[in-house]
Amino acid sequence: MVGAERSLREYTMSEVAHECLRDGRLLIVIDGHVYDVTKWKHLHPGGEIILRNSMGQDMSDAFRVFHPEDVRGRLARFMKGVVVDAEPSELSKDYKALHEAFLAEGLYDSFLPYFAAKLVAAYLLLAAALWIGWHAHDFASPDWAVACGALALGLFFQQYAFMGHDLCHNGVTHNRKIDYIFSIVFGGALGGISSGWWKRSHNVHHVFTNSVTHDPDIQHLPIFGLSESHLKGIFSTYHSRFMPYDGIANIFVRIQAWLYYPIMAVARFNLYLQSWLILIAEPAMEYRWLEMASLGAFLAWNVAFVTYGLSSAWHRFLWLAISHGFAGILHVQITLSHFAMELYEDPSVEPFAGDFVRAQALTSMDVDSNWLTHWFHGGLQYQLEHHLFPRIPRHRLTHIRERIKPMFEKHGIPLVSVSFWEANRMVIAALAKTAADASAQHAHWFADALNWRG
Repeated sequence: MVGAERSLREYTMSEVAHECLRDGRLLIVIDGHVYDVTKWKHLHPGGEIILRNSMGQDMSDAFRVFHPEDVRGRLARFMKGVVVDAEPSELSKDYKALHEAFLAEGLYDSFLPYFAAKLVAAYLLLAAALWIGWHAHDFASPDWAVACGALALGLFFQQYAFMGHDLCHNGVTHNRKIDYIFSIVFGGALGGISSGWWKRSHNVHHVFTNSVTHDPDIQHLPIFGLSESHLKGIFSTYHSRFMPYDGIANIFVRIQAWLYYPIMAVARFNLYLQSWLILIAEPAMEYRWLEMASLGAFLAWNVAFVTYGLSSAWHRFLWLAISHGFAGILHVQITLSHFAMELYEDPSVEPFAGDFVRAQALTSMDVDSNWLTHWFHGGLQYQLEHHLFPRIPRHRLTHIRERIKPMFEKHGIPLVSVSFWEANRMVIAALAKTAADASAQHAHWFADALNWRG
């Protein structure tokens, strides 16, 4: 191997970046080696967007924790050179040591009975919801029965989404094909959300968390704006288009703190729409027809139940509004982890450049919990731990939390962990601040317009 490396071209990091810009080649750096993945980018299971946004950068830490160990051996055919000035930081060395320790201790291994129990509990919730809704007319108060059934369905949607999250991270069997197909067949048919859409979006979010230009999870114009950049309009590398801050955005963003919970209550309907849009627009989508069949099954049983299982238009409205509104708690949980944390323009800018651990700590928030509330949060309360070690199953995240604290203390990295209610307050405060900035900007525009006319 040493002889082979001597025959490889030597690069500096600036030369790697320059060659990407000059020739349009997709070069990335992993553990001091340069890999040319230009021709393979369309086949990357994690999506082409991640590779495109990673070009010219040192992605050693992200690669290590996102990929099983056997993937490293497949990289050899893409190797083009070695980097002479890519010395890992002390933080990166400590992070790698933790990863290797967790591997050796079996913390990446799943306890399958845990997930089996979660599935059984979710299916019991679904069965209870449908039984109550179907027999609502037999209860003394059918309205309350429908409401209770809808609440159970909303709780099922929330808990089942946690299972989908586990599967789409390949965190159940650790076999990508098995986890992916299971998530499509059962997750799609019972949850109605495309696993392919979720994986494409979520993988980018994990690598470039809270990047204004890259992370689709904070690109919600014209409804939400989270930074000064949003108030100018942003170019989304994920959506490949400019997202303007126009008149419509100005209306919504100025009242976004008030709209936050109502929007979260109906956000699931948008996910249904996004799931179908990507399957229609992307003919090359992996398992496309299987996903379409699965999502079609979800539509079929839901329309049939709402139409024939519920006795009146009022009950149908209650069923849809309460079940999806309650399921909106999941969307609150997801956004709590990042909306109030730091945002940045580009991953190549300090302090985020080449510092995966620090970037995740500055952009991800934990939510305090105990054994009574673990089920409610579904692992999302350990957002930082999950972002640092995304392939570790959620039932082991509790064990690694204490293990990362010494590393954070050693390198002076903050670990933000607050109560669920405080996290909500922080998010509303962050939205209100940007809303105030938007109002001030609007007033400035208005004053300029009056001065111009005068």
